[in-house]
Amino acid sequence: MGIDNEYIAHLSKVDVLRELDSMIDFARGSVQLKIIIALANSRNGSTVKDISIATGLRYKTVQDAIRKLVSKGLVVKESDGSIDMYRLSSEGEEYYSKLIKTINGFNDMFRSRRESRKMLLPDFIGNMVMYDHIADAIIAIATSRRGELPLTRIAEAMKLSPERAKSYLDMFSEKTSPIRLFKRFEKESRLRRVLSKIFTKLSIGVRISITQPWYRLTDDGMTVFYRHPYYLKYKKSVLATLASKLIGSAHPRIVVRFITRISLAILAISMYISLLNPYIAPIVLALSTAIIGLMFAVAHNAV
Repeated sequence: MGIDNEYIAHLSKVDVLRELDSMIDFARGSVQLKIIIALANSRNGSTVKDISIATGLRYKTVQDAIRKLVSKGLVVKESDGSIDMYRLSSEGEEYYSKLIKTINGFNDMFRSRRESRKMLLPDFIGNMVMYDHIADAIIAIATSRRGELPLTRIAEAMKLSPERAKSYLDMFSEKTSPIRLFKRFEKESRLRRVLSKIFTKLSIGVRISITQPWYRLTDDGMTVFYRHPYYLKYKKSVLATLASKLIGSAHPRIVVRFITRISLAILAISMYISLLNPYIAPIVLALSTAIIGLMFAVAHNAV
């Protein structure tokens, strides 16, 4: 039984893949490949920031990868003295052309839905994680007392470090973002101002910025919130609205953390009272436990 000529043609593409892999290691260079594709679809070149937004990659990650691509001769750096722009070199354009032709050739041969799902799975998982964090940020801001929150509070709702949370939020808050869900602005922090004055008076050589990033939702951001399942629960819950007024946001994670802190304070006070008067210790501990349990039960039903 002979081998199909079309199959032989596809085997020849393996050599092309080997050539492409020698320039960018497919196993380790996914970031570089994403940048190549982003630049190929950019007409007049892009800045590192543009590439970061287009690919969803962190600024520092793009910066490191673009430097390697320039050294390989696949990307050209152009500077007008103030802004560094990047575009594909002739070698980079040839690389991209070979890559797309080879991938399309294999796609024509392998049309199995199962294989397609396997190829899409890593991107799907990555996007799912990112959008889950973005949903947390939207809920936290939309249910906040004034419709705006500082970065530190939003990061608490997203369960991320402030730096990581900022990288996600900025993808959807820049003016060049395809979809602007957030609006970022700087706001003065009273605590930071006080600390700055104290450090200045004590002649401590530590500079503290008295402002910090804050975020509010754009109209598109509010539209996303109105479509989220949590909105219906929040809209119908008087307790959730009350939590928003008292705690500052009705995001479940923020509410639970607030109640946890209050619970620890109640336990500390009850332990102190019990030590002062051991005779009423059982009553105090039972009462404090009941109060804490009631708070968590109410919070669970509210948010």
